Amino acid sequence: LTSFGAVAPTGYVDDPDLIQDIGFGDGQWDVFFELGSGYHLSDNLIFNSWGRYTHQFESKKKLRVPFSEKIEISGQKQTFNEKLGNKTDLGIDLEFIATDWLTFRPAISYSTTEKANYKSNNSAVDSLLEENSNSYSQNFMFQTQLSSVNLYLKNKFILPAQLNFSYQTMIEGRNTPKVDLYDIEFRMFF
Repeated sequence: LTSFGAVAPTGYVDDPDLIQDIGFGDGQWDVFFELGSGYHLSDNLIFNSWGRYTHQFESKKKLRVPFSEKIEISGQKQTFNEKLGNKTDLGIDLEFIATDWLTFRPAISYSTTEKANYKSNNSAVDSLLEENSNSYSQNFMFQTQLSSVNLYLKNKFILPAQLNFSYQTMIEGRNTPKVDLYDIEFRMFF
C-alpha cells in the first residue's frame, strides 16, 4: 500500500487571550506519505507493518510571549512564524479476519515529532518556545473494522468502503499527554 494526502487546517486554534481555551487543531497545512505491507500467515490471519511521514508547513500564529522557560504565561502576545516538527509514525499489527465484513486488529505503534521552529524579532523567545517541543510515544491500539472492500472485489457489493472503530492507549511517551483515544473513521475508495 502506498498513499499520500494533505491535512487541512480545519480545527480550532488556541486563543492566546483565553487562558483556559483548548484548541483541537494546529492551524497549518500538512502533507503525508504512507507505506505499508502485509504477510498472510493463514487464510484469516495477516501480519501488517506500516509507516507514515508527515511534513508540517510553516504558518503565522499569535502566541503569548513567555517570561522564561519556567513561566510560560505573560501579558504580552506576538505573531510568530511557527513550523511545527515533522512527524514519523511506525506500526505493526496482527489482523484477524472473522468474516468478509468483520476484522479485529491489535497493534503497537511508535510516533515521533521533531522539534518545532519559531521565527520572530526576538530569538531568545523563539528558543524558549522551541525547547522541549519534540515528542515521542509508544501506543497499544485495538481496532474493529467493518469493510465492504473484499465483497466489492468479489462483485457482491456496490461500494468499497470501511468503518473503523478503535481504542488507543499510551504505553510510554515524552512530552505527550497520557490519554486514551477512541476513534471512529469512515473511508471510501475510488
